[in-house]
Amino acid sequence: MFDDFFFPYERAKLWTRDMVILSLSNFFLYISLYIMLPVLPLWMVQHWYCSYAEAGGAVAVFGLTMFLPGPCNSYIIDTFKRKSVCVITLALLAGVSLLYPYVATVGLVALLRMVQGALFSVVTMTTGSTLVIDVTASRRRTDANVAFTWFGRFGMALGLALGVYIYPYWSFTCVVYVCAVFGIGALLLIPLLHIPFRAPLCPPLFSLDRFLLPRTLLPGINMLLVSFIFGVIIAHIYNEIFYICILIGFAVSLLISKYALSHTSCRAEMEFGQAALVAGILLMAFSNSLMSSY
Repeated sequence: MFDDFFFPYERAKLWTRDMVILSLSNFFLYISLYIMLPVLPLWMVQHWYCSYAEAGGAVAVFGLTMFLPGPCNSYIIDTFKRKSVCVITLALLAGVSLLYPYVATVGLVALLRMVQGALFSVVTMTTGSTLVIDVTASRRRTDANVAFTWFGRFGMALGLALGVYIYPYWSFTCVVYVCAVFGIGALLLIPLLHIPFRAPLCPPLFSLDRFLLPRTLLPGINMLLVSFIFGVIIAHIYNEIFYICILIGFAVSLLISKYALSHTSCRAEMEFGQAALVAGILLMAFSNSLMSSY
């Protein structure tokens, strides 16, 4: 933004109106997605008597199809209005979630998950990697991306806890409606944004820009492995208190990053966090105490 050339760093606000709107939208989006994550495979096993492997595979294709729109990300974002792309994909994402009670085979569930994975990929690229940058002064864009990501993490933990808590008491259809309500909430916030005008470009249809850069490959694999660990944990634990404890752990990590690790390098923070993650997994594996697991 041009205001960076005329105003000092202290006057470049992080929490502008548009930044708050985008962060809340991301929070609601992650709640919507992660409510279904522990509920959907359990519902499939209980009602269709399929194996946990089949149910897990149908749910896991979501992560695989997130990579499919990647080569087209640059074309989609630079050719069309970014806010319009975000609104359309969020509307489709919420609409697809409403179809789960009406499918009758594992294959159709997998198909819906594939569609949602592709849509979620476009949404995250449009919001986190584009709109957040558009509404933030250039000197605060790193801070904005970090804050935006944290809203998604808190939404993830809250969505998991909410899904595990309400499913024993509510029907699967009601859980789907709750999921859709949060998705619609994320959608309704986007039209409130004021996005600076940007002339459309003519990028190629397929490009690795905004998708895969060679220097980010190793950090990406590292993050993939960390996410895999969380996926395995989510697949085995149906206890809302556990996910509330993860939510509390996120808050603690924010405090540690701000006050204890504020002057360390990014690599040192990653090493500390992954060591803590390994320690937590070992504690879960070798402890019979429920409190230790929490």
